[in-house]
Amino acid sequence: MTENRGAELGALKADIEGTIADVRINERFSVASGKILAVSGPSGSGKTTLLRGLAGLWRPQAGRISCGGFAWFDSSTGLDKPVEDRRVGFVFQDQALFPRMSALANVCFALAHLPRSARGTEAERLLNSVGLGSRLSSRPAELSGGEQQRVALARAIASKPDLLLLDEPVAALDSSTAETALNLITQTVSELQIPCVLVTHSAESAATADDFLSMNPA
Repeated sequence: MTENRGAELGALKADIEGTIADVRINERFSVASGKILAVSGPSGSGKTTLLRGLAGLWRPQAGRISCGGFAWFDSSTGLDKPVEDRRVGFVFQDQALFPRMSALANVCFALAHLPRSARGTEAERLLNSVGLGSRLSSRPAELSGGEQQRVALARAIASKPDLLLLDEPVAALDSSTAETALNLITQTVSELQIPCVLVTHSAESAATADDFLSMNPA
């Protein structure tokens, strides 16, 4: 059955329950298109596991996830769309960059929707927007932790995802660079009119959000 996107165009809705290792997840929330949900909580509360469940990297035992009016996961019907069908931009804590690729090539990898001739120009524009215009040819091992994080952010945005998931995206950045990155996140979410879930311990990051979810160990 085709779902009615209607007024829910772009919105993320999640009602999921499950356990992995000693982490118990039982959360129900929604994020409107163009809005940011900040998620906080102590270690072991399942923040990263929650993001992985939304992305399709972990399968909850029960519940439902939909984005833009389309179901991604539904335990009642057995639906579980694979990662590649969810169109998610994900910034992991460890960045997950391709180590043998330059910063430019890492971002170009997410631009498959563009003609090959246009990818380099767009990747350079995105890296310039996070202050890395002078580091285009550098590989991850040649970049600082903060610089790697900014490459990961540019790559996540490049794919024009339907959902943006950010796991401590500015944790390794100084205050000035963090402010620039947060402004880029807010601008991108607004321009693309997509929902964003941002895991953070930072008051500055939380202040950019439109709603807040506090998680606690079960």
